[in-house]
Amino acid sequence: MISHCPIFQSAALPYRVAPDGSTEVLLVSTTSAHRWSIPKGAIELGHTFASSAAKEAFEEAGVIGDISPSAAGHYRAIKRTQYGGQALLEVWVHLMRVTRELDEWPEKGRRDLRWCRAATAAAQLDEPVVADLCWRLAA
Repeated sequence: MISHCPIFQSAALPYRVAPDGSTEVLLVSTTSAHRWSIPKGAIELGHTFASSAAKEAFEEAGVIGDISPSAAGHYRAIKRTQYGGQALLEVWVHLMRVTRELDEWPEKGRRDLRWCRAATAAAQLDEPVVADLCWRLAA
């Protein structure tokens, strides 16, 4: 059974402008299903949605940058819990222009990272709202 009260999460959509002027998006693999996604996670006490998104980008992908204080979009998803149940998530997505890529970060080795053109990223992502944001970055 799924609770009707969502668990709020925030996500970062890390991007950069390539030398040829195209926009690239950084995708991270999920730890369980090994699908392409973006950094996201729970909003910790004392953090805003934006600062939580930036923290997730650092922890999962080792990137730092300028995070938008306002969400560019949001979506709802159902996630399986570790106890066999399901949880309703509401994820708020913040754009993040990457200014620095680190050599070491907390989840290095647990996830694969992939920079790709924004249009390619849109085709790789399962969540329509995030794919649409990638298409908008590509335009």
